[in-house]
Amino acid sequence: MDILMWKTYYHSFLWYLASKNITPNDVTVARTIAFLLVVILWMIFRLYAENWTLLILIIVSVPIWLLDMVDGDLARTTNQMTERGKRWDPAADKVKFYAIMIVMGIMDLGIIVLGLTALMGTLDFLSTYLREFQKTGDKGANIFGKAKLVFQVFTIIGFALYIYLWEYDFGQFNDWIYRVALWSLIAAILLATISVIKRLTTK
Repeated sequence: MDILMWKTYYHSFLWYLASKNITPNDVTVARTIAFLLVVILWMIFRLYAENWTLLILIIVSVPIWLLDMVDGDLARTTNQMTERGKRWDPAADKVKFYAIMIVMGIMDLGIIVLGLTALMGTLDFLSTYLREFQKTGDKGANIFGKAKLVFQVFTIIGFALYIYLWEYDFGQFNDWIYRVALWSLIAAILLATISVIKRLTTK
C-alpha cells in the first residue's frame, strides 16, 4: 500500500470524525484523558501486577501519542482552527509528558531524570509565559516545540522500555535503552531552550 493510499484513508478518517460532529478540541481532550488513564494504570501495574502488563501499556500509549497529529490535521482539514485549539494542543502534550515523567521519575528513574524533567518544565513555563502574556510569536507551538515533542515521545517510550526490561538480563542493551531515552530528554531540553530564545527574539 503506497503513501498516497494511506493519505486517502487518513483524510477519509478525518472527514468521518467531522461527520460525527467530533471537533479537534474533542480529540485533544479525549487523548489527554486516555493517556492520564494509562499513567494511573502504570502506577497500579508497577506496584501490584506482573511486569508484562507494563508492555501492554507501552503498546497502548503509542496510538494515543499518534492522536496528537489528528486534532491539528482535523482542524486544518475542516477549517476549524481556533485560538483555543492552538493553546489546548500544546497544553495537552505537556500534561501527558510531565504526568508520566514524574511518575516514572519518582517510582524508578531517580533524581537525575526528575531534575532534567524539572528543567524542561521551567523552560515550558517560560515559553508559555512569553506566548500568552508578552504576546510574542504565534499562539501555537513553533517548529522547535513540535520537534521537541518527537524527542519527548522517544524519551517516554525509552524509559518505559528500560523499566519494563529491568527484570530481564539483557546486559548492555538495557544500558543502551537508558542512554537513548536520556539523550532524547536532553535533546528535548535543548529544543525547548531554542524555542524560548525564538520567542524572546520574535515580536
